[in-house]
Amino acid sequence: MSAREEKAISKLLQKCIKEKETDIIVKLILRLQKDYIEMALLATDGQYKEHWPHKKVLDYLTKGAP
Repeated sequence: MSAREEKAISKLLQKCIKEKETDIIVKLILRLQKDYIEMALLATDGQYKEHWPHKKVLDYLTKGAP
């Protein structure tokens, strides 16, 4: 992520907090989580479980199935 992108996200979050629109932040986080799970499922051929730590996903990608 570039410094410019980071600054833009920071400004958006600050604005949401200031205007008490935290529901936007919640929606963004939920979307990120949904996208991560979808990518993890695809990358692990459907083996991914939501309780897996990120390291386990990376290990699966680099070392294969346990």
